[in-house]
Amino acid sequence: MKTTFINICCLVGVLLFCNVASAKIIPICVKWRAEWTGTGYGEDRLVSSPEGPNLWTIDGLDIIAETLRQDAVTGKFVTELTQTWTLDENGCTEVFTVPNRYLRVTIPMAYHRSQNRNIRLLRINSTTWGQESDERSYIASDPYTWKIGNSDDTPETQTITIADNDIYRLMPVIHAFAKFANTLDWPANTSIHVAAGNGNLCDLDGPSYCKKDIIFDEETGHKIARICLNHVTGKGTLIHEIGHSINTLNAARMRGDYLADEKAAISRRDVCRGGGDYRLHSREWTGDAASEGFAEFLTHAVYIYRSRSTAEVHSEMMGSYYEPYPMGAEWYASSNIVDPTVPTSLSPSESTRWTALLCPPPSDFTRLGSTRDWIRFYWGIWAAENEDLRFEVSEINDLWETSLQTDRGLHTNCAPVTTTGEKGWTCVELPTKFPRTIAWTNGPVTVMWPTTKYHTGPSWEQFRDAAWVKYYENPNSPDYNPVKYDLLRQRGFVAGVTYE
Repeated sequence: MKTTFINICCLVGVLLFCNVASAKIIPICVKWRAEWTGTGYGEDRLVSSPEGPNLWTIDGLDIIAETLRQDAVTGKFVTELTQTWTLDENGCTEVFTVPNRYLRVTIPMAYHRSQNRNIRLLRINSTTWGQESDERSYIASDPYTWKIGNSDDTPETQTITIADNDIYRLMPVIHAFAKFANTLDWPANTSIHVAAGNGNLCDLDGPSYCKKDIIFDEETGHKIARICLNHVTGKGTLIHEIGHSINTLNAARMRGDYLADEKAAISRRDVCRGGGDYRLHSREWTGDAASEGFAEFLTHAVYIYRSRSTAEVHSEMMGSYYEPYPMGAEWYASSNIVDPTVPTSLSPSESTRWTALLCPPPSDFTRLGSTRDWIRFYWGIWAAENEDLRFEVSEINDLWETSLQTDRGLHTNCAPVTTTGEKGWTCVELPTKFPRTIAWTNGPVTVMWPTTKYHTGPSWEQFRDAAWVKYYENPNSPDYNPVKYDLLRQRGFVAGVTYE
């Protein structure tokens, strides 16, 4: 493992100037060079250093400084003093005195928060998920050396600039999330471990993903959520996967099979489908749409101020914030947040109700939704204009956790049989067989086609019912707040996550 060296005097074999002064007063500053797509719009809270558009400082990061003495006989270094310094808002340590020795600075690729929480970046060649002590975090390995001048009363700042690469560039993004961790329901005594470009731990052929189960670190007692990060260029990807991690660590991870349209409901228009892939607008099973919507919502909560209206967030979500999604000009005008085919009775401050109005499912097949509708719903209850009625992320997770306590409605059984008057497959609660006519050599034949079980995940109705029990059912409950419940139900309708 390589570490950072700040050499104080002459070392044989290293081209440095020698300084024989007894001490030097210095602060150490650390800056991170990283270029991200999608930065710089509106009130973006991933703000770079004033010194440059792609330089970032990370306050609250702990670095380790060791004062070393070189043994005159063996030439080996001996640690005389180890100090931990926390970087301030300028990315610098306090001013301290460096004696006539060597100074070794270790910069961990890990960020710690209160309540014993941390995010760690694993080495690109790690073979475990960081349970082993020697693989707990990645260390910035580029050597940084400079000449230390003579001792005087004027502090001489020594700056380390971390080069941009696929792993180091993640630290400013981690910092952006960690700043708001206390409001994003990150549980105490948990870790989030990130493997970036690691073929030993992750499948690098597909997109980034968060593993759906957690593991335990027996040494620290931490629950560990695991993220595989592949081919990352945009600042939203890591936070999106952290959003899934927050769900997972709170036992509130909504799950549903992907690509519902491919499997069970042929939509009226191709625009409602993802073209064989998941998209913000593609119709998915409710569990998947709600889960992906939560992860995207949390990304917005990190980067966009809570005071922004749902309409403003929607405009940026579908515009410069994300790379364009293939909705087609006919169905989406980039200069207008309202899709042109939506009834004018829905004002721009309201919603497109994408799935309900543009991509309605068959009447007997309503367990579908889109990520974009769920983002608008979450933002609508989290950033409500009346602050007394706002739902915190922890409350949203609690409601999903309650919704997941029952298996009721989490699955459906579908067959490729079109119900009279409908487009799409037929889905029922219990496994069964349907008559289906298929082409055969000697003409069409009718066979009994069995249904296939699909995981739809929890429904909007289960989420709404959990809110009703908590905020409306019992007037004597400390959580009783019927107006807050009405806000949730109303925002669900406006966003289009319900077909009411």
